[in-house]
Parts: sequence; structure tokens; C-alpha cells
Amino acid sequence: MKRIHDAGGVLVLATDRALAPAASRELELVVESGIPPLAVLRIATLNSATFLGRERGLGSIETGKIANMVLLDADPSVDIRNVHKVAQVWKAGVEIDRARLDLPINTLRTNTAD
Repeated sequence: MKRIHDAGGVLVLATDRALAPAASRELELVVESGIPPLAVLRIATLNSATFLGRERGLGSIETGKIANMVLLDADPSVDIRNVHKVAQVWKAGVEIDRARLDLPINTLRTNTAD
């Protein structure tokens, strides 16, 4: 993966997997391959949206795009495992009350050491 990335190839993340634990583990594996965390975040967001032909509405935070975002309590560009430290989730501009949902990521958040 790193050789493809370094040569200018476009990588995408888990476009066929929607489970947060699987996707976050894939982020970790891509970083372990030697690709910097900030580049991996782009692979997971804008590159994946572009691959799916959805970059007009998804993949980055811009005026006019669907307001789906995950806000974190820690910087994932410093340590990609910080993607587990979810503070808020927004879908179409509305904050999701994650405490009311039975999601694996909620378990990860409470079990992940700082």
C-alpha cells in the first residue's frame, strides 16, 4: 500500500464495510504500512467518497455538502487510534444521541485507554 501511495496512486478505505470497528482497524493497518495518519484520514474520507462518485456531497466539510461528521476528543493525525475517542456524531446536520444506540463504537470508547 505504501508503495502505491508513494507513487501517487489513489487508495480508498473499506467502501464495502460499514462497521466502525472494522474500519478503524483498517485505518490502523494502513498507518502501520507506513502511510502518515493525516493521509490515511483523507484515504478514508475524500478518496472513498470520490471512488464512489459521491464527492459532491460527502468526504470533506464544505458549504453545500451533507453535514455528516464525527468529532473526536483527540487528534487522529497524531495517533490514528484516536479515532476511537468519539465526542459527537452528526448526520445530515443533526447530532446523534449515541447513548441511545447500541453500537460497537460506544463499547470501544468506554474500553479504550487514553
